[in-house]
Amino acid sequence: MKFAVISDTHYLSDSMLCPGAPEDARLKKKINCAVFRSLAKTDAFDTVLITGDLTDAGDEASHREYIELLREVKESGKHVYVLTATHDFQFSRSYAMKKGWPVSYQAHPWNLAWFDKDHFDYRSITAKPEGLSDAECVPPLVKPCTPEQLWELYAEFGRDQAFSEFAPDYSYCVKLEEKIWCLMLNNNFRDVDPMNNMSPSYSPGCLRWIEETVREARAEGAFIFACTHHPLVPPVPAYKLGGGDRNMRRAYVAHMLADLGIPLVFSGHTHFADVGFARSDRGNLLCDITTPGLASLQKKNVRYGYHRDSVLCAELRFFLAMGYSLC
Repeated sequence: MKFAVISDTHYLSDSMLCPGAPEDARLKKKINCAVFRSLAKTDAFDTVLITGDLTDAGDEASHREYIELLREVKESGKHVYVLTATHDFQFSRSYAMKKGWPVSYQAHPWNLAWFDKDHFDYRSITAKPEGLSDAECVPPLVKPCTPEQLWELYAEFGRDQAFSEFAPDYSYCVKLEEKIWCLMLNNNFRDVDPMNNMSPSYSPGCLRWIEETVREARAEGAFIFACTHHPLVPPVPAYKLGGGDRNMRRAYVAHMLADLGIPLVFSGHTHFADVGFARSDRGNLLCDITTPGLASLQKKNVRYGYHRDSVLCAELRFFLAMGYSLC
């Protein structure tokens, strides 16, 4: 079995772009289309795992276009399993703004709790640019998907194939092979407000479900690993500045999963590659492989369309990680 791991594709529909939107916003769609059509044609792997931030703004148009790309891969005979993350519902805010709107913002509405277009004064946060009328200063808005909508929209890419799921946390488990199981753990929807001190960790109910699934894997003699969005092991020292609560209570969750019997996790979020290890107080080791962002553009990478390391051949990293952990 061979599988690829992708993260942070940040797909953006052309319908979300305003006139004059920067070229890098347009490139996100082009990159995704090129990569997924390449995945559909290749025989290098038979399974694709995607660890969240599928779209850039969480709007329904982008999600529906993205799903059509996933279907192309699926129709080529491959299995596709996805997680959704914070960008896919824009931190549960009520509305998102279209990219490229030519207004200089003094604050970003999606950073304000419960942003609502019907009860918000846009002019209090915008600086009117020269040449625009008062009416033109009202930015175009799009309502993002809710977590519940995402659970239904992406059902054919994981949930329908799952032999076990924990619907309250939008998580599930699939069998890549009879003896190789993958937990797709959604850590972004614990509470509607992402700044809640329990977010974005796993709920007690989800943790019990994880433990039960790991116990079942042991009974079946299966190897079990996991995918989630936020790294459990800080890929760089500066990542700790985000705070433990905000970044999934990393050490606590990493040690807990290691003690449950999960030695390997694939994550994303940071937009660059890293392999990190965490050892619990009981001596159990967890390897966290952070996958770079597919559509994270730098000038030196635009020539190639996407970062050459954005699609990981997980087969190689899987055995490197496991071999290291056994030393």
